[in-house]
Amino acid sequence: MDLGDFFDDLRDEVVFAIFQCLPVPGWRWEFAYLCFVAVCVLGFIKKLVHIFQELTTRKKFNALRNPEDTNKVSPGGTDDTPNEVTRVVRIHANACENFPVFMAVGYASLQLTKRDDDVVHIVIAVLIILYFVLRLVHFICFIKGIQPFRTMSYAFGQTMVVLVGLIQLRWLGKANCASPCTWLHILIAYFALRYFAATFVAVGARRKLKVASAPEDEKVNSGAVVPKEQPIELTHANLIHTWSSEFMPLLLFTLLRIVSIQLNSADRGTVTAILVLIAIALNLAFTIAGAIPTRGAWLVSCFFLGLQQAYTIVLLGWHTIWLFGEVGDLDIFDDKTAYSVCWLILTLVHTVIYWLSMRDLGESFSRFSNMHANIFEQYPNALCLLGMRYCLAEGNKGGIRVINIILVSLYTLTRLVHCLMHGLGLQPWRTVFFVISMATLTVAAAMMVVDALVVML
Repeated sequence: MDLGDFFDDLRDEVVFAIFQCLPVPGWRWEFAYLCFVAVCVLGFIKKLVHIFQELTTRKKFNALRNPEDTNKVSPGGTDDTPNEVTRVVRIHANACENFPVFMAVGYASLQLTKRDDDVVHIVIAVLIILYFVLRLVHFICFIKGIQPFRTMSYAFGQTMVVLVGLIQLRWLGKANCASPCTWLHILIAYFALRYFAATFVAVGARRKLKVASAPEDEKVNSGAVVPKEQPIELTHANLIHTWSSEFMPLLLFTLLRIVSIQLNSADRGTVTAILVLIAIALNLAFTIAGAIPTRGAWLVSCFFLGLQQAYTIVLLGWHTIWLFGEVGDLDIFDDKTAYSVCWLILTLVHTVIYWLSMRDLGESFSRFSNMHANIFEQYPNALCLLGMRYCLAEGNKGGIRVINIILVSLYTLTRLVHCLMHGLGLQPWRTVFFVISMATLTVAAAMMVVDALVVML
């Protein structure tokens, strides 16, 4: 026996021993999936903590985003933002920028991993658990202003996501280009690398320009200070990173959904390849142009970002029309169709408000910018959560699927009304519909646990 065979046998023995220690011997894919669902639900609970923390801090210092809030929600409030509020806002924004990427990469990796591959499943499970622990440490360190552990926990957390995505490269050596799954493996690996690169560029720009996001950052970036106004180079780098978190998970989920439902036959590899390569080309174009700190390059980057958003909407529209043809004449009471219709509506609203907010850059107060900030904080997380909830319930029948339709429809309706109330500056109705939408997601998170148990049992 050579050394390679020895280590292969040792690895198999270790994996077997680990599975023997699990509550039900033989859990493989199910155990990794349970870890993923648990982390997603705990991550959603952590997001609720962020929202509560930001709201209470803003109320304490009377620092509100919108003029109508000063009279209806927190009397006597102002638009000034104290340092304490800035810190909790950045903590919340950091969570919103990173968690949707984890949800998209983790779910896609689990869906494409062969169910009998014990080693990969246990590796994914360990990476998922480590990711959540590191994000929790990052949250505590950010609150308490502890460096360098905040930066270390952030960096290692990002690495866990990238490793989950790069596991897809394991199958490319023996991949069949005619298989749709092969191209999804490539897309997930690219997605993870692109996300890591965007993070690396943003952090590198901060170090080069000596810009800190909090006073304690001087410990890891000597001479860095918190500026009153960010340099243009850092603004570009931060937006490229933010766009990765805001738009790429939606595109990945859209393609995964189309391939798994619409192009799941073995002879649809060519169509899948074209869709994936277009997505990668558009994303690379806006990333490269956005990395150049000139106005012309910035306009080119925005143009390709718009094309990527339009591409996502076209894919969603095509998939929704296809579903109507499959299930009958405008049968919105089919859960697949209901989810696609709601997803398409919210994506359109998201895109329109985003571009309306872009015209107000530099203004002291922009209602569209505040509306977009709220959408960015909620929408990618919500669609990823509802999307996974849909996929987990897909194999179930009866009441479970009816609840799925109710949840996604109620969330869509409340978010649309919330946007309308926000645009018109109507309080307390804006807050009321925001609370209802979050309650809907809370029910969806609880149902995810039920669905995961049903899948395993």
